[in-house]
Amino acid sequence: MEEHIAHIQERFPIAVEIEKTEGDFFKGGELFKQLHSDHYCFVFKRSDVFISFFKSGWIPLEKIESDWLDSEISFLMQNAEETRLFVGRMV
Repeated sequence: MEEHIAHIQERFPIAVEIEKTEGDFFKGGELFKQLHSDHYCFVFKRSDVFISFFKSGWIPLEKIESDWLDSEISFLMQNAEETRLFVGRMV
């Protein structure tokens, strides 16, 4: 997963601390934010790596979780090279 995160942090350099919330939707994953924008990336590993992109304001984590549930777009990445290519082609 570290290789995937290294590629993601090229576009989403701000690591967001995940604290315990009522829904605890981000448990077990890592959350990143772009500089000077409201775009986020949530990374979660099971057998493969799931990467979700969504938009939210820089506000309490409960609101960020709610925005993720409402508007996330997720992709399944089987290896870090796929992640590198995908993130590198993002506009």
